[in-house]
Amino acid sequence: MADFPLDKVSKKELLTVKHDFLAGTDELLAAFTAADIFKQWYAPAGWTIQDEHFIFEPKIGGRIQLLMKHESGPNVFAPVYLRFESITDTLLEFTEAIAGPDGQPTEQEIGWRLRMVPGTVVTDDGVGQGTTLVLELGPLPASVHEQAASTWHESFASLEKVLKPHN
Repeated sequence: MADFPLDKVSKKELLTVKHDFLAGTDELLAAFTAADIFKQWYAPAGWTIQDEHFIFEPKIGGRIQLLMKHESGPNVFAPVYLRFESITDTLLEFTEAIAGPDGQPTEQEIGWRLRMVPGTVVTDDGVGQGTTLVLELGPLPASVHEQAASTWHESFASLEKVLKPHN
């Protein structure tokens, strides 16, 4: 895509998060392209994806649209608007339209690039054959990098639990 947001991001606005999984690239790809797997791990702790607002179209130009509600109250919610830009065996790219104060998507976009690199990995469960997932997000202000990285590490820990029965 000619206007993919990550293509013009400065290093200070690019967040990179790496995580090793004792899983193959096919399992990681399914975690982002199979609705039933995605819903099991994507929402951070305290948040739930609302079924009635969930749209999942894993194809180029397709979307993932969801509404997460927080356990702290009925008026605490977070909408997510993603569009699939690229899908291969080892690469996924999404464009995310940032939600405005009214919860609707705005013209402000960030890019997500997920590269899956097979090889030897080191996890809490040991050393073995697996996949390093490299997530790049941007443009994001440097002031949010630490919190965003923490949230992604938490989500990837949830994904490990979902994938573990399959390993």
